Amino acid sequence: MSSLDTVKVAAAVGQRQTGGKVPESAHCNDSVVTTSLQTAVDSSKDVSQGVGRMREEEGLPVLHQAPTSPQMELACNQQNHCAASGDNDNSDDREILRREAAKLIIFGFDGTSINEHARRMLALGVGGVILFSRNIVDPEQAAGLCAELKRRSSNSRLLIMVDQEGGKSCQLHPQCKFTPLPTAREVGSTKDPQAAVKVATVIGRELRAIHIDVCLGPVVDIDTNPANPIIAERSYGRTPEIVSSMSEAFIRQLQSQGVAGCAKHYPGHGDTPVDSHVELPTVTHGLDRLNGVELAPFRVAVRADVASIMVAHVAFPALSYSCPSLLSREERERDASLPASMSTGALNYLRNQLGYSGLVLSDCLEMGGITRRFSVAEAAVAGLRAGVDMFLVCHTEESQRSAIDAIVGAVNDQSLPLERLREARSRVDALLDQYSVAPWKEHHLEGAGNGTGENFDGADLRIKRSSTMAGMRT
Repeated sequence: MSSLDTVKVAAAVGQRQTGGKVPESAHCNDSVVTTSLQTAVDSSKDVSQGVGRMREEEGLPVLHQAPTSPQMELACNQQNHCAASGDNDNSDDREILRREAAKLIIFGFDGTSINEHARRMLALGVGGVILFSRNIVDPEQAAGLCAELKRRSSNSRLLIMVDQEGGKSCQLHPQCKFTPLPTAREVGSTKDPQAAVKVATVIGRELRAIHIDVCLGPVVDIDTNPANPIIAERSYGRTPEIVSSMSEAFIRQLQSQGVAGCAKHYPGHGDTPVDSHVELPTVTHGLDRLNGVELAPFRVAVRADVASIMVAHVAFPALSYSCPSLLSREERERDASLPASMSTGALNYLRNQLGYSGLVLSDCLEMGGITRRFSVAEAAVAGLRAGVDMFLVCHTEESQRSAIDAIVGAVNDQSLPLERLREARSRVDALLDQYSVAPWKEHHLEGAGNGTGENFDGADLRIKRSSTMAGMRT
């Protein structure tokens, strides 16, 4: 790959003066935030320009339309047909089933290049990979890593995902020469959905430029609990109206740029005094309160045709007790004690009451909200049975393989209907069809620059805080 000195990736995203640090001391008002966001939109255009130039220097058609080998297209089409129809005469039934189960797993791995762990998971046919800051050096390296992950996928297609919310909740850091972003709280404080549009423009442009297909955002939780240790500034605000309007604008703009959104954390993680990374929280509100507050932004996200929804490891008993498919008191009580990510009641409400038909993925199954009570294998089978379609397993290969093995075993012993597995797989395929673009078919984004590198100076995104915000929890 060409050197950073040659391509000046740092300047491509506007880190010229501050080294990516966002000033904490200035004043946050609508005009300053709006101006800052517009500057970020303008400077982020150079990420796709810069990555495109890097790839061109190496003769790699990563960001431009390039002719695809007919043999490659034919092989991909044949492989996808066999996986979808299950009639591959060259594979035994168990191998087909295992690959179907693997497609529901989103795995994470360590390192900034593909290691043996990643190679083995890709060979199994996993449907997705999640990247963290541990995987990222700079835009050039990130683009190359994502392209190589997709090329090595035995499914010929792969969903690459990242948490890129804003503020500290970003995996593509300013230190890695990506555009610094405001927190959701700062965006919400403008009360102007156009601020969310501008953030989504930056995120969409940069993710698409480096071959990332899914942004695991926006957070549509409402910041109603001052004791909440995990949501806080990740939320757009303290009312369903602010959160709904901002998240709807973000989703529509992000997805218009070819990057899938993900509304999280269903049914709502805003009013919990416990972090689900550590243990299982329970929200005891009744249905009237849930529909008026926690569920309202999810209903709007569904209306905005959000590509995916992440379900939380938080128990919501009211959704279990209202579920018509749980016939006995014992079934309802047991379901009420489960995290939403394993709850028939919670998933039934999302599908039948909120009317959502898209892909549902779990939060990471290695979080304490799961592992303090269940194994990863148990959570994967119960979650799939309840209605989850894909599972984040972000860290260890052992856990990732255990989830696949457990799904296969549950289908074989008939404790999990094969039809449920194939329904989930069809939703994964639908998301792949809409958002996963092969690196050799990527286009420059509209307005990404002229490829000369003349605009690589950019400008810093400066988000200023008001005295009101200074008194808010961080």
